Amino acid sequence: MSIHIRTSEKDRIDAQRCVDSFYFKNGKCCAGCDWWRYHNSVAGECTRNAPGPDGFPITRREEACGEFKDDFDWMSLPESYRLSIGYRKLETKEISAVSTEIKRYPIMRAIQKPNCYAGDDCDQIKPMWETHCEGDMGDSGTEESVDLDSNLFPPGTRITIAVPVCPECATPNQQVNMSKGVEPCECGFDWKAWTEHEYG
Repeated sequence: MSIHIRTSEKDRIDAQRCVDSFYFKNGKCCAGCDWWRYHNSVAGECTRNAPGPDGFPITRREEACGEFKDDFDWMSLPESYRLSIGYRKLETKEISAVSTEIKRYPIMRAIQKPNCYAGDDCDQIKPMWETHCEGDMGDSGTEESVDLDSNLFPPGTRITIAVPVCPECATPNQQVNMSKGVEPCECGFDWKAWTEHEYG
């Protein structure tokens, strides 16, 4: 349910009824969103994110986005008011599945598993990705780079990069230039020795 922010009590009630009626007639839109605070019966401001230099963005009541949310208990309102706005229980397709929490199913993973015996003398560490994909037969693959074409994945696909944390000072290892070799942590922890122990 949208929230009113200013004007007289009579105007507030009239605008509220107009906004609520519009929502139940048209389904998912700003008029019925919990993030929306209306200025009048046709326009208001979206409070989903922090305001910018000019305040919250202004939207029209018919607009809608993937952040739509309606958790308001409409049955808590008087029956006479619910009848006046045409209240009805909206179908899931009218509210949209994006307003609910979507679970994710892992289909790919990769770990930076370096080759600790690279170079002519087998004494160099070469960064490599070890990849695993659902449905792969046999051994996992190793690559120097991993390319993810956005056209191959559905909307909502999530990529998370997790780096090792120093066991002594709890600082994430964020070395970005592996051409210099594996560098120690600022506290002195030997990441090179750890790498050779884990993957050598």
